[in-house]
Amino acid sequence: MEYQKSLTRKEKLNTIIAAYAEIWADVLLDKNLELHLSQVTDDLRYLHHLIKSKDMAHPQIISYYRIANELIRLMYILDKK
Repeated sequence: MEYQKSLTRKEKLNTIIAAYAEIWADVLLDKNLELHLSQVTDDLRYLHHLIKSKDMAHPQIISYYRIANELIRLMYILDKK
């Protein structure tokens, strides 16, 4: 069961990271900004939930924080545009 959760988590994180590049391309072109802001907000909620559920010694916790920080920056830029 834990293995399945881990795979699902990894797939979700890979999706977030892949979408991050696509969103940046749209930011540069000023396309779909409101939609992307909503998506980034949802992804941040997921990451915050993931971070809260993990122990600080968890091997992936630093990666989760880094991804969350990048999404926060992107959210700020989306909000300003």
